[in-house]
Amino acid sequence: MAAQILGREAADVVRLSRKVLHREDQITLVDKNDEIVFKQVDVLQDDGEQILVHGLQAGDRVLLTRVPFAVSGLKVEPVPNRAIAGAQETEIPRPSPAREG
Repeated sequence: MAAQILGREAADVVRLSRKVLHREDQITLVDKNDEIVFKQVDVLQDDGEQILVHGLQAGDRVLLTRVPFAVSGLKVEPVPNRAIAGAQETEIPRPSPAREG
């Protein structure tokens, strides 16, 4: 049996827990100064538990913990995800360099 799935192909799409979605189209990130910034993203799919988003860059650090009354510029202390049992990857992976050969 063969099946054909109709749809469009999307590049640079990331799957995240819906819990990281702020408002309807923002993700809370931690910048290089360990400060909160809000980034608008395109939510391509939302199944109630996970979302597929477009608009994040390689190296973006997604804040997984809800911070009450968070404002842009609020200083936070990131905890490496390996220190949190069962945590998902929080940094958007950088593309691997092309290998010759």
